[in-house]
Amino acid sequence: MYVAISRLQFGATNINPITCLLGDFDGDGSFTLNDAARVAEAQFGLAMLPWDSGSRRLGEPRLIPPPIKPSSISTRTFSGLKKRTFPSMPQQAFATIKPASLQADVHVSSVLTAGDLDKLDAFNKAEGRWKALSVQFAGAKIASVQMHQGIGGQITTQHAGGFFQAAELGGGLDWPNGLAATVTFEAGSDMDAVHIDFASRNTYVVQYEDPMCVPSKGTPCRTAVHFGDVA
Repeated sequence: MYVAISRLQFGATNINPITCLLGDFDGDGSFTLNDAARVAEAQFGLAMLPWDSGSRRLGEPRLIPPPIKPSSISTRTFSGLKKRTFPSMPQQAFATIKPASLQADVHVSSVLTAGDLDKLDAFNKAEGRWKALSVQFAGAKIASVQMHQGIGGQITTQHAGGFFQAAELGGGLDWPNGLAATVTFEAGSDMDAVHIDFASRNTYVVQYEDPMCVPSKGTPCRTAVHFGDVA
């Protein structure tokens, strides 16, 4: 839990409190909540850390090639819902803003284009899985986050200011694409100003590098992190 709290602190202050490997315990080139998951998995004998014998199976630490940089943010309003998204990436998050309830539904999708915005049913059945999710909202502070996957308390969720992070810590579990979370913002929030900050280091999805990989005890699948933007 210390690593998870440290990532929350890093996201809120831009100061990384972890000096060991700068928090990159899963070797994907970035400090994300999945590093907390990897440390917890190691404690339960489900994974190894970079200094453990034979840990090269986790993959060499490396920089992840930057995803497609969005040229524009698409915003449309229909059926009382405001939808915002950005060009396709291997794995991505997008939000459905619901002004009347001061909420936003957060979805995870492997492929998403402006022409697909109305196909929420297809997104909920889309192939692909995620291990860790983090979204930075701008324009309002988060009051609470409800996860739509796993049983109660199975996914650890934390939030600070306008961003939240979520992952299962310790069991090596992952989750299917589709509706992932409902975020409720503080009373009085101007929902017309609420949007995802795709340029933030707090907006990312961690997924398996190879979607066909099946993790086994002591040998987790290598992961890759995909950010919303890398300016």
